[in-house]
Amino acid sequence: LSVQEHALAQYQLYKIYNQGDIVNRDETLARVYLHRSSESGYSIAQFQLGHLYQQKQLWQDAVKWLTLSAQKNYAPAKSLLVEVKLSADKIAEERANSDNTEVLESNDTDLETLQIQSESAPSLLSANSNEPVLSLISNEDQIARSLADNTKVMSNVEKLVISAKQGNPIAQHNLSTLFSIGALVPRDNRKAFMLMQEAAKQGLTQSQNSLAMMYINGVGVEPDYQSAYFWASTSTRQGDHEGQQILSYLISIAQ
Repeated sequence: LSVQEHALAQYQLYKIYNQGDIVNRDETLARVYLHRSSESGYSIAQFQLGHLYQQKQLWQDAVKWLTLSAQKNYAPAKSLLVEVKLSADKIAEERANSDNTEVLESNDTDLETLQIQSESAPSLLSANSNEPVLSLISNEDQIARSLADNTKVMSNVEKLVISAKQGNPIAQHNLSTLFSIGALVPRDNRKAFMLMQEAAKQGLTQSQNSLAMMYINGVGVEPDYQSAYFWASTSTRQGDHEGQQILSYLISIAQ
């Protein structure tokens, strides 16, 4: 696997465990693969991870991943990065004001000291964080247990193959994902592409998004940004948020 293909496969695994279509939904493994995809340089994964850290108010980590995504011209990351920095600065200011109020009430300091304290109040982004970068990732024992539990669920591939052949778009999507990452079946990007295309044609928005990403990354097909734009637009017209993100990405790299 190339680094780009590896990152996309990890992101697909994140989606599998986050959505719970093929396996039991597992937040632990979802975060593990999202983090690995981000470390492999996948801009959409970096955006999602930054957004996750933002929700947890872990500002330094949020800024780190959003910055990496924004540096690849991923428009949603640029917008969210501004929002995160403003939020972090606002909270830091509120904390500083709260501290200053306590100082005033104590009558143990003069105005000059108060001004110095206010001016030197650290930003949440510059302060040392006690939270490690992997603060959202569980320990290895918990990851191992999650993998063991979900392996039992993923073992019944035969029914998935039959359902996909019968034209079930969800089965086609899930089987495509397994082929693209080589999980439980031999890795075959061309089969993955063909199955995802069939599911997308039946109107499954998540398949349309995945197909767009396959066109972008050249998975099972030659890279084709025009086709990627078509499928992302099709998904977006149905109100899908991820389709909008892919469109923003395509627009940003075209500039």
